[in-house]
Amino acid sequence: MTQDKLVDPKKLQDARIAALATPWSPWSEPVCIPKTTSFLLTGSNPTSRPPYVTVTVFARALGKPISRRFKVFPGQPIGGPHKEADFSTGAIVVDLDFDRYIYSGPVRRKTTQMLYLDDKGLLRSRIYAIDRVKFDAMNRLAKPSTAAPKAGAPADVR
Repeated sequence: MTQDKLVDPKKLQDARIAALATPWSPWSEPVCIPKTTSFLLTGSNPTSRPPYVTVTVFARALGKPISRRFKVFPGQPIGGPHKEADFSTGAIVVDLDFDRYIYSGPVRRKTTQMLYLDDKGLLRSRIYAIDRVKFDAMNRLAKPSTAAPKAGAPADVR
């Protein structure tokens, strides 16, 4: 595959060369690599002493998505380095509310809310009931289907 559209039309041969040798030059501008971690609130334990929540942090290692669970309390950072990858998010837990109510249509139900400071210092919130639905959906998508095709259904041909 070539990158013809990304080069000068008069120098299309540059799009077909795997590497171009150029003279050494200093950096033109500072470069910032964005964080590649994210997290969901995936567990809640209000009866523990002290009470805590569990977050699942998602990162990448060797080009593959990986995740790790962390128990966190108010004042603690979310994530951190581990032998397989750096799961640091830059976020810090501020407060846990185990008696937060949310509505699903007309139905009111109790769940857990975590307040945290993100990596830019902004106060944010995660709701266990919402994040758990997202987490379960991610797990369903990640697992291959073991169900046999229904009779009369067309086969998946690729």
